[in-house]
Amino acid sequence: MVANPNLQEIVRERATGYVSEQTWQRLTRTWSGRRCSTLAKLARAILEGRDRLHERLGEAANQALELLNRTSAERQFASELVKQLPLPVVDDNLIATARGLQVTGIVVCVARSRSLTQCACFTDVVLVEGQAKVKSLITAGMEDWAGLGALGGR
Repeated sequence: MVANPNLQEIVRERATGYVSEQTWQRLTRTWSGRRCSTLAKLARAILEGRDRLHERLGEAANQALELLNRTSAERQFASELVKQLPLPVVDDNLIATARGLQVTGIVVCVARSRSLTQCACFTDVVLVEGQAKVKSLITAGMEDWAGLGALGGR
């Protein structure tokens, strides 16, 4: 699937639906391992930041309920619930952005004949989330990028 010769053009079309052609050209014209590494780190930071946001919201719920003299069981239940519930627009946008960075890195590395073992975006996804996530990422990258938000953070 990654070796599909049409994949780079499909991903370019999807990306330029969200960023300008000029930005896409600027990013991909001078592609290097360093640029891919930067995209991989940025994508991971976005996903981890989303996780931290959920943690902080759970802590805030716990503290607010403590001020209202609720029991520890109630506070724990509410805190865990808040941590797990999706933030409708925020989660989707953060995840879609991170996944868009990752799929871009993978596809451009392949188009530049870089070994996937040297592709920071590919290795980050595989090491952190497993091979199945790479397949779903590439498949989703061929569709509407807004749907990348459905791939989840982890």
